[in-house]
Amino acid sequence: MTRSTSGFSMIELLVVVAIAGVLASVAAPAFLRYVRKSKTSEATINVRRMYESGRTYILEQANARGAVGALPPQFPDSQAITPSTSCCESPNGYKCLPRSEDWQSQTWQSLRFAMEGPHYFRYEFVSTGSAKPGPGSRFTARALGDLDCDGNASTFEMAGEWSDRTRDVQGSAGFFRKDELE
Repeated sequence: MTRSTSGFSMIELLVVVAIAGVLASVAAPAFLRYVRKSKTSEATINVRRMYESGRTYILEQANARGAVGALPPQFPDSQAITPSTSCCESPNGYKCLPRSEDWQSQTWQSLRFAMEGPHYFRYEFVSTGSAKPGPGSRFTARALGDLDCDGNASTFEMAGEWSDRTRDVQGSAGFFRKDELE
């Protein structure tokens, strides 16, 4: 009587393990890149929100002030990066925990901007503000984030400038991006 043995030889198992290792070494970096890319959507959404809020603010101010002819239009004053500490220092790891007190400044209130949930990026609004009202008044809405906590930040920004000729904000048709997946 012949006995039939079935199964895999050691060589067949080693080949399967080697193929799985090669596939994992190719897939893991692609997956990590995909995860970091998905995190940048937070920045693009919020920078666009800040840009539109800056535009809305100056249009409302220009129309309100224009009615009485008092002051030239201006953007809210600059606001330093918020939160002030890196999200990497957060007890939550890579995400900053929301703190309502971070968003109580006059500028954030004027822009109606706040982060209400955990977030990867810190936000900044740089403006000529009341120092240079009227034509040429400018602002930049910016997000900075260290997605892998290596000390290098990703930067996303949009900029705008008031034009008396068009009575509107001229500026970013798109985003400035630097080290997007850093």
